[in-house]
Amino acid sequence: MEQVHLFTKKLKPTHISHALSFPTRVLEAFPIPEGTHVMDFEAADATDNAWRFCLSTRLTGAYPKPVLLRSSWRRFVEQKGLAPEDRVVFFMERDEANDMIRRYTVRAQRKVMVLMGQDVWVDVEHLPLYGFHVAEVFLTSLAIKGKCFSCTAGFIDSGEAELLAIYKAQA
Repeated sequence: MEQVHLFTKKLKPTHISHALSFPTRVLEAFPIPEGTHVMDFEAADATDNAWRFCLSTRLTGAYPKPVLLRSSWRRFVEQKGLAPEDRVVFFMERDEANDMIRRYTVRAQRKVMVLMGQDVWVDVEHLPLYGFHVAEVFLTSLAIKGKCFSCTAGFIDSGEAELLAIYKAQA
């Protein structure tokens, strides 16, 4: 299965309190039934929990202006503790053999630091619940995603998995 990035959106106060607007270009990934302007769909989060969302487009106007309705979006915002400047990332998984969409995924993320000039975003599920150091959270996130990074300043080296194993053994 191929994972396709649909969009990333940095949240503004209106996204937190009202609805989440979608880029019009991603509508092709959501098969809204002909003759309607609403579609329910599920998206799995970083912990594989399913979230039910309602995508709606307007009936009049120059373009459809897709949004996740507040009724379905608000629960996600509250459960994830999202705030302005956090971001959400939507993906779809496509079966390459027959080009069919298999499932959607959504990530709620928070910027935890800037490292070597790059923003570092972590899924909110991996943020510290009590007293974890941001570097530990970052290493955990990297190891979970199976990525290796190096930093010339020595902050992070190529042994993130080893550091994570030591950290987990101490926890």
